[in-house]
Amino acid sequence: MPTFDLHFHPNIHRMPKRNKTLRLQKICWHLAQSEVDYLASTEHSYKNPLEAYQRLADAVSSLKTEIIPGVESVSAEGVDIIYLYSSEDHLKQALSQYQTHKWSIRDVSRICKDTDAISIVPHPFHIGKTSAGNVLSRRAYRRLLEMSDYIEIHNGSALTLDKRLSSSRTRCFFKDTQLKLDKTLT
Repeated sequence: MPTFDLHFHPNIHRMPKRNKTLRLQKICWHLAQSEVDYLASTEHSYKNPLEAYQRLADAVSSLKTEIIPGVESVSAEGVDIIYLYSSEDHLKQALSQYQTHKWSIRDVSRICKDTDAISIVPHPFHIGKTSAGNVLSRRAYRRLLEMSDYIEIHNGSALTLDKRLSSSRTRCFFKDTQLKLDKTLT
């Protein structure tokens, strides 16, 4: 059965060349160990997602992992949406058509149609400020889900969240955060 990770940030934006190389080598090592078949490069739109995709695809070219071009973009409402593309050319075209904070969640279907994209609502109830389930009204959130192709039900950043939030300084946030993470699964 093929394995996918459809929400991955290479995080190489504005790094010196040597640091980018080291980071990409580390990513390659982890991909070789995990044997993930498909990995979507979904760098944030304000962090040069095209460069992130190109460098990541080049770095893993000797592995079996195929890199899917994508972007995580923020709407005018402050909500993250992931768009995945079938080719680098489709990603380039899409990036030239819409910019961070310049489109509305009401435009998700149109953007997908115009750019031949698949849309994903990432981390809908995560503690972040760009999670659709936290930012939008129930009605707007329901409408977004109807327009979107997929919903991310598990985000890797949540893997150690309980440990990070159980420290004495952040314990007061833990109960609310756990409820949000549980909402994502229901």
